[in-house]
Amino acid sequence: MDESLAPHPASIDLKNKTLVLTSDQDKNWKANFTFERPAADHMTLDGKMDGHTFHMQLKLMDRNRFMLINRGFHWIQEYPFSP
Repeated sequence: MDESLAPHPASIDLKNKTLVLTSDQDKNWKANFTFERPAADHMTLDGKMDGHTFHMQLKLMDRNRFMLINRGFHWIQEYPFSP
């Protein structure tokens, strides 16, 4: 959690509902997930990465709800957006 980015190429198999992440830096590293789409705006991912078991529930959000989209970018933040 040091705010660094670690790109991981992904392979998605829609037929088998799998997602595999790999690493350009370590050719032996791999993370395998299965996914389900119970609704058009929901997705669940289950799998293992680095010896840890993961269960993720994702919800699609309307991009217009994000402040950067609906308010625009401002160099100077005025109240109530600044502390």
